[in-house]
Amino acid sequence: MDDFFISNGFSQFEPPSIYPVGVETCFQKRYDDDVGKKYFITVLKWEPMTHPYTLETTPSQYEYEVQLYNNIGHDALDLNFHSSWTLDQVEDYLEKLWNTGLFDYYEKFEY
Repeated sequence: MDDFFISNGFSQFEPPSIYPVGVETCFQKRYDDDVGKKYFITVLKWEPMTHPYTLETTPSQYEYEVQLYNNIGHDALDLNFHSSWTLDQVEDYLEKLWNTGLFDYYEKFEY
């Protein structure tokens, strides 16, 4: 699955210390248009987990983090998409949110 993110334009990086124990690695991609940087999607890859009583092991899980900015005041909004979401679903949902006009650019390009 890691190769899937790399092949879809994500960069891999080590999780910073602010992430909880259990996050094995991270991936991030920036989404732009002609005006500027809209948002970033950060993927957290969680280590496989073993249930303490049944000893069943679940495979690595992937969660998606996004920060959008309100178009009035540029206040931040954090979104967390749990592992039941696919990348396609997250990207589609974020574009629909972006197209509402409620959000500001992370940064506008200077021409």
